[in-house]
Amino acid sequence: MWDSAQTTKKLFESVPSHSDRWDMFLFTGGPVWAMEWCPTPDGAPATQYVALACHRGMDDIHYVNRTYTEPGLVQLWDCGKLEYNKCPDTQPALVYGLTQDKGFIWQLKWCPAGGWEPPSCGRKAPFLPRLGLLAVASSSGVVTIYSLPHPDALLSNTKKDDEKPPIYKARGVVTLKL
Repeated sequence: MWDSAQTTKKLFESVPSHSDRWDMFLFTGGPVWAMEWCPTPDGAPATQYVALACHRGMDDIHYVNRTYTEPGLVQLWDCGKLEYNKCPDTQPALVYGLTQDKGFIWQLKWCPAGGWEPPSCGRKAPFLPRLGLLAVASSSGVVTIYSLPHPDALLSNTKKDDEKPPIYKARGVVTLKL
């Protein structure tokens, strides 16, 4: 698939890793402005997730010294169980999105330790096992911290649409502003 001159992908589709280069391609919908790998416990054979945010248009211009209040979307992609010195064997997939109305997303940062809970910790809705705590810095001048659940726990409690990935609007745990 990567060897062809041109490949067309729909929004939120991906291409599996290339057997020689081991790289992956994700069509996120626009230029990526923020990206952060979710930390996992040392030695845990856990699925690797990447949170990312992009701007809608390829030619959009946004100035970091101005505030914007348009909606933003955090995308959470499942990249499978990645192993050192081994080609990934799963195709990346968007598992869910988190929409917020605090402006474009300038930066994402996971809490480096203490936020991840085992998926089997036994918590039930509305308190689902936590994948991590994600800080989202927005163009409206605020930083909101979200407690993101493990995708399997979240998706087992919702109706699935195979055509569209689920997009949620969540309340932050805390919002920081000047």
